[in-house]
Amino acid sequence: MSSCSPLSPVSPDPATPLAPSSRLGWLLSAAITAAALLAAAWPAQAAPSTPQAGALPQAGRWVLTVEVERDATSRQGADHARRRSRSVLEVATTLQASGPLQSHNAMDPAEHERHLAQAAQVQQRVQQVQLQQQRLQQQPGRAAAFTAQAGPTPAEMMARVQQMQATCGADQDCLAREAMRFSAAHSGLDAQGQGRLQAYGAAYRQCEARHPEGAQRRSCIDTARRDAGGQPDATDHDDDPAARFLLFVGGLDGADCRAQVRVQMTDRTEGASSDVQGMVPYVIAREADGRPASPLLCSGQQLVLDVERRELWSHGNLGLGAGPVRGRSVKSSGGRLERSEETMELDWFEAAPWITEQLRRLPLQGERRHVLPLQGNGNGNGTQFSGEVRVRMQWRFEPA
Repeated sequence: MSSCSPLSPVSPDPATPLAPSSRLGWLLSAAITAAALLAAAWPAQAAPSTPQAGALPQAGRWVLTVEVERDATSRQGADHARRRSRSVLEVATTLQASGPLQSHNAMDPAEHERHLAQAAQVQQRVQQVQLQQQRLQQQPGRAAAFTAQAGPTPAEMMARVQQMQATCGADQDCLAREAMRFSAAHSGLDAQGQGRLQAYGAAYRQCEARHPEGAQRRSCIDTARRDAGGQPDATDHDDDPAARFLLFVGGLDGADCRAQVRVQMTDRTEGASSDVQGMVPYVIAREADGRPASPLLCSGQQLVLDVERRELWSHGNLGLGAGPVRGRSVKSSGGRLERSEETMELDWFEAAPWITEQLRRLPLQGERRHVLPLQGNGNGNGTQFSGEVRVRMQWRFEPA
């Protein structure tokens, strides 16, 4: 049963008495629609399809290089300086495939809006089912075909959702069974009918697990519906998007992600500042080249692979978790020379938002460049600055 694909009702023929078998056939859709409404409360955990899972990569190697060069001059009154810096990050890490293909992309910001729209559609179908049942019960001779039982209120359904999540966690089979059991209990059927309804739900799940999207799955679902006493209905068939998204996670189940990181930085500022004795020239040079410890490059990394479009999706931080490195600093001013060691961290300057945005959606491999002009006032203190920031990104993701 698709957690986001509700079923429309099967309308009995109003010209004929409602036999127990036809009543069950109609309630199959009504109950499963209610189950879909319950399942819509956790759309991000939708039960996936697994077509040809054996052909999918079980691990992938993410390799990224980011280089940022900044050249800017600044002036405040007589004080002036030129700062030239270069930061390079080289990262390689292995991520493990987590589960089968999904029909929803957890990294797509627009996914939440789509889930809300699907939930609204489910709610509309539930209301249609309830209205149709009320009309049938009002017809002469039909009231006896239904057990007088009020449907669950929205508050009851949400309370049941929370109970199911506490009981089942992320176990999709458990969630489906509990949703179908809840729906059957509110279907108005006797114990035998409720059992057949729950058996249909189990058979539906087996059809999804055994067959990929296509004619075989539809035939299996139709057979399960007939076995339960209903008639095949096209709305039983999953209308979710095709399952094409595969989640990769770093350090899954303690796996060694074989992270490799190198950070290189150079930063040189030349200028002059005013003093009581006049203008004093100075030079500040800093550099670092190291392989920092970066635990987040293993456990903190996630990406989604779109196997159909051959695209990568992430939260924008993919590979950017490098730690600080030890560097050296030399300062010369007024004839004095100072040397020191210090901890240095990567600084993407004005390029940081652009880098993050590029990492949200990428082809499997490629290179991108960008130039950001700099012009304006610094911190509102009258400092004028100008220059540019040049960015280069190169990446690839391949089976590991």
